[in-house]
Amino acid sequence: MSARGSRRTWRDAATVSAPGFLAQALMVVSSALLARMLGPVGRGELAVVQVIAIVLTQVVMGGLVIAVAVSIAEAKAPARDVLRGHARRLLGWSVVASATSALATLAFLHATDEWALLAVAGFLTTFLLSEQLLTGAMLQGENRAWPQAKFRYVGSATYVGAVVVIYFVLPVESAAVLLLMLVPIRLLAILPGLRSLRRPEKSAPSRVSWSDLRSRARRSRVAGAQAMVLGLDQLLVSIILSAASVGLYSVAVMITNLPMMALTGVAGLMRARVAAAPPERKRHTVLQFTTIALAICVLVVVLLELVLAPAIRIILGSEFEPATTTARILAVTWGLLAMRTVFSSALQGLGRERLTSYTELVGTVVMLGAVSVGAQYGGIEGAAWGFGAAAFLAFAVLSISTGFAVRNPHEQRASEHGQPAPDLLG
Repeated sequence: MSARGSRRTWRDAATVSAPGFLAQALMVVSSALLARMLGPVGRGELAVVQVIAIVLTQVVMGGLVIAVAVSIAEAKAPARDVLRGHARRLLGWSVVASATSALATLAFLHATDEWALLAVAGFLTTFLLSEQLLTGAMLQGENRAWPQAKFRYVGSATYVGAVVVIYFVLPVESAAVLLLMLVPIRLLAILPGLRSLRRPEKSAPSRVSWSDLRSRARRSRVAGAQAMVLGLDQLLVSIILSAASVGLYSVAVMITNLPMMALTGVAGLMRARVAAAPPERKRHTVLQFTTIALAICVLVVVLLELVLAPAIRIILGSEFEPATTTARILAVTWGLLAMRTVFSSALQGLGRERLTSYTELVGTVVMLGAVSVGAQYGGIEGAAWGFGAAAFLAFAVLSISTGFAVRNPHEQRASEHGQPAPDLLG
């Protein structure tokens, strides 16, 4: 690749990672306001609803999101052409995720006074999150860095702006009411992404069949769910420990997940670039993006470790200082998880979707066991150590697997194209 091409890759990686830094800064501000407005218990209820929404969205929609992005990238055509005729099916799966989320919210929070409102808020939050992920996948597939970055900028800025306005103008003490107030804001944040999609080329449509899309989604189902980063650890903490403990733990997660937020855009861009690259350029593309991602990750983790203690004390207040040690552990954990996402995206771009799914499944099982044991014997710090151990395992397996895969990118494993799995996507 020419020096000009390398500069373009670095520039595009910086473009899609920058929104993660802005989002983290804004989320710290909004989290501080939410913590002061709702208190540890209300913040814990808010965290449970949001985690359930994220979990169900990724479990139901994750495979489809990957399939949409990779299919559009390989077709090298506008998303509207590639997905023509599939809008109702995709919308239907968003409704499935939302209904399941509402039921799960009832199961976890049925003892609260506002269980009905929380369930409705969970449904709407999950539906809009599903549509947000699909819109982001279409932008990733079209392989343009700035529209992706702009979409993430708008999403972060509108959410935090709404929280600031609510805090200073119309403060509320109810997590359910707050979530419902944020629904129209989430809807408005999706519209710019849809408008940024390339115009359809009616003269030469390039449409992927639903069966092909569904087949790729099945292979990517577990990897697309990204169960290790969905917040299942927070749900376990909420089951094993108190609501106040999950409030502290969720704040520690929020203030340390910058590596993931910074590298999510890089991983998505990498997946599309690797999928669209000719076979002889795939190895170089993978190595270039992983080098960029590693440099960003190391820098972010070191900076986090330097500022965590004063940031928690100054921004969140003394009430949340017990979360400091947990946050230090989670900063390294999120660095490992962010790089694991990068390697997983590389393998997906190389057509090794099943391998990433198997690794995600094993890592999730290990994480559930380790966090459960850690929380029972060591509280929120024990849960963080368990989470970190599982993150290191997934990072090690996927980094080694990527190294083997890029040695011969011309071949895909026969298992990726063998007999299809049972159809669970309709």
